Amino acid sequence: MPEAESKNPLESLSQKLIEEHWEFYPTAGSRIGRHEYDGRLPDLSPASFRRRVSELNAGLEQLKAIDVGAAQSKERLSHQMLEHFLRRELFTFNEMKPLENNPMRQTAFLNVGGYIRRDYAPITDRVRSATQVLAQVPDFLGVLDAALEQEIGPPVLEMSIESYSGMARFYREDLPKALADFGDAELDHSTVSQFNLAREKAAVAVDRFVAAMESRLAKTQGHFAIGSTLYS
Repeated sequence: MPEAESKNPLESLSQKLIEEHWEFYPTAGSRIGRHEYDGRLPDLSPASFRRRVSELNAGLEQLKAIDVGAAQSKERLSHQMLEHFLRRELFTFNEMKPLENNPMRQTAFLNVGGYIRRDYAPITDRVRSATQVLAQVPDFLGVLDAALEQEIGPPVLEMSIESYSGMARFYREDLPKALADFGDAELDHSTVSQFNLAREKAAVAVDRFVAAMESRLAKTQGHFAIGSTLYS
C-alpha cells in the first residue's frame, strides 16, 4: 500500500498543512533541512497574503470535517494543535499585522548565514543558494516598505533601524569573513564574484530601507499606545 494511502485523514492533512506552511515560508523549510526550499525568500505581497489566508481558512474547514471523537486521545490533541497552529497564523495576519507595523519581525528572513555555516552540501552549492536569496532582497524590502504604515511607534522603528543596520553590516563585513577559510579548490572565482555582487546589492537595498524608516521616525508624532482592544 502506498504511504499516502496508509495514513489516516488527520495525518494526511497534517502533512499537507505543513507543506503549505513551508511553501509560504520557505526559509522555515530550509532551516530544518528541507533543502528543496533553499535559495528562496517568502513572497509577502498582498496577493500572496490573500492566498495564504484563504489557504488557512480552507485548512480549518478541512480540520473541522475530521471527527476525532471527544476523548483526549493523541489524535485529538494533534487535531487541536493543528487548529491552534492555523488560528495563530490567521491572528497574526488579521490582527497583529506585523507587515504594517513591525518591520523587525521580518529581519530574520534575510539572514543567509546558515547557508555558509551549516556543512550540509558542497560550499559552492551553499553559496549559490545564499546568492539566490541575496538577489531577492531588494524586491523583498520593496514589498515591506510599501506595506508599512506611515505612522509607526518610535520604539519599534528605532529597534528596526538598529536591526536592519546590523544586517547591512553583516552582509558587508561578516559574510566575506565566513568565506575566507575556503580555497579556490572548494569555491571557484565566478561563484564568489556573483555572491559578492548580490551581497553588495542586498546591502544597498537594506540601506535604502533603513533610510525610509529613519524618514518615518523623523516625521512620527511619538504616539505609541498598544491599545486595549487588541491586547485585552
